[in-house]
Formats: sequence, C-alpha cells, structure tokens
Amino acid sequence: MELKNMSTNNLDVAGLVDRLRVLRYEVYKSQSANVLHTMPFDMVRIKKLLEWARSYKDMLVGKPVQDRPESTPQVIVIEDFEDMDEPQNVEHRDMMRHVEFIIWEMVNSQSSRLGNSMLPEDSKRYDAYEDKFLQLLDHVEATNPIDAPEFTPSKPGTGQGRTGI
Repeated sequence: MELKNMSTNNLDVAGLVDRLRVLRYEVYKSQSANVLHTMPFDMVRIKKLLEWARSYKDMLVGKPVQDRPESTPQVIVIEDFEDMDEPQNVEHRDMMRHVEFIIWEMVNSQSSRLGNSMLPEDSKRYDAYEDKFLQLLDHVEATNPIDAPEFTPSKPGTGQGRTGI
C-alpha cells in the first residue's frame, strides 16, 4: 500500500499517523519478523505501541476543536512508507498491513479535513480497526509457536534497526 500524494489538514491526525508509523516499523524490525514465531518480548512491545496510539487518539476525541483562523487549513504531507521487503513472519506481514490500513483510513477520514481533533464517528472506526488488530494479536498468541522448517528461512532477514544519529 502506498501513501503517495496523501495529506491531511489535521494536526492531530498527523500525530496519530506518526505513532502508527512507529508501530509499523517496530513490527518490521522486531526479532520475530525473521522467523515464523512471535517472541513474547516483541508481543509486549507491539501491544504497548498500540496502547500508546490508542491513548493519543482518545485524547483527541476529548478535546474541543480549536478555532485556528490564521493557520487552518494547512496541508500536512504524509510521507510514503519506507521501502521494505516483506518480513519472513507471515503474521508480522498481517500486522503491517493492518497498520497501513488504519493509517490509510485515518488520513482519508472526515476528521482529516478539520484543523485538529477527531470526530466521534472516526474515533469509533479507529476503535473497530484497532479491535481487529487486537484479535490478530490474540490469534498469534494462541497459535504460536509455529514450526515450519521447510518454509523458514525463505526470505532475507529484515536487518537491524536504525543505529547512530
């Protein structure tokens, strides 16, 4: 999925997208991405990052839309996803696609046209998307470990995360 030429007018939607991009990258660069088994420490990290994004989204719904006549509407460009090969872990591919879908939906939501905040309808949609993601995580926990020695390794590793400054 590409985000080419995508933008939002909403400062808060852009902030939510930033947090979801961190989640996507961490799923990709986790140790579990290179095998067909999601390690418990990676699952803790993924859930914590999802919780971080949800907390930010919940904050948006609770605050009133601010009147910003001098600075709204602004166009905030949403950067395309980094070019990355698919990870070996099929479930991590699913996770990455779910996050990409959530980003796509939020950037194209009605709230994206506001200067800030989030409409209740878009908040409910986000919650439904996140609930589906949590169901995927429950499935992963219930079915791991997976032993597929003929399937893995069949792709190059995802490499280490960012290093240095």
